[in-house]
Amino acid sequence: MENLLCFLTIMVAMFLGEWVSKKTHSWIPSIFVVAIIFLIGFWTVFPKDLIAQASYSKAFITVAIGILLVHLGTLMNLKKLVQQWKAVCIAVLGMLGTLIFTLTIGLAFFGRDLVVSTVPTLTGGGW
Repeated sequence: MENLLCFLTIMVAMFLGEWVSKKTHSWIPSIFVVAIIFLIGFWTVFPKDLIAQASYSKAFITVAIGILLVHLGTLMNLKKLVQQWKAVCIAVLGMLGTLIFTLTIGLAFFGRDLVVSTVPTLTGGGW
């Protein structure tokens, strides 16, 4: 039960971030709001091992990833994607540019661990 409460805490923080972002028309990014919530929360009321407590077993995570990938695939409208091919090309080129920049210059300055953990966030990846 404790892991469910920790998971709920994380989801509420993410919901608040998305809500603020939507209300401000993305002038305040959701990830910024979530970071502020976690920063204040860890300083005050959140347990230090909140993320570890909210985690589930490896078997559950493996199944959940498969379900999420199939769900995301069903949300894509291929006709609209083909119509907006310029936007798709710009997005892919932006991700490739970010990868090339971070995996060359970033590795030289910050090291492999920091770069590998940062790239998904920079390219639009989630938690």
